[in-house]
Amino acid sequence: MELTFNPLFSIPILLIYLSFAFLTKWGKRHSLGGHLLHLSFILYLIVIVALTFFPIPLDHSGSSYNITKNSWVPFHSTKDILRYASPKFALTQVGGNLALFLPFGFMLPWISPWWNHLPRTILLSFGIALGIEFLQLTITLSVHTNYRSFDVDDIGLNTIGALLGALLYRLIPTKRIHKEIDTPMAEAEWDS
Repeated sequence: MELTFNPLFSIPILLIYLSFAFLTKWGKRHSLGGHLLHLSFILYLIVIVALTFFPIPLDHSGSSYNITKNSWVPFHSTKDILRYASPKFALTQVGGNLALFLPFGFMLPWISPWWNHLPRTILLSFGIALGIEFLQLTITLSVHTNYRSFDVDDIGLNTIGALLGALLYRLIPTKRIHKEIDTPMAEAEWDS
């Protein structure tokens, strides 16, 4: 038996956001584009949760899970994957971990220009990746089955992915985009 991700889990989160968006002063300060950006970022975070935590085994059989070991030595598992695994598996593991956080580094400065500072983005993405790995380890120890392994390389690859996303964001001329996203709906109507 396992707990699988159900998209219906997202509905309360989206309803809370929509309540803030329509019922508070904060929500009225943002344009429709700003709200769409926030909603897409929230949906992206929900996808991260779905990909990194589910399914969660609820029994002790572990029959549908591979036996895994934790990797505490930086670059050890990545080196083994690149050396011994098939190219498809290597691309899935290494490329997937890079790609998982690339949107995070790319979208964060759009949400708030305060995050358009590489050390902040790197520290936040590192902290979230570290939190994901430790939570996976905690769940593994709690359910006493082969759930997911702790891999320090995942933290590094996720952080590098966020850095690549932040650098990609800097390559795009964003002044016009920021103006359109940051202009509240009432002001946007007066400009047209």
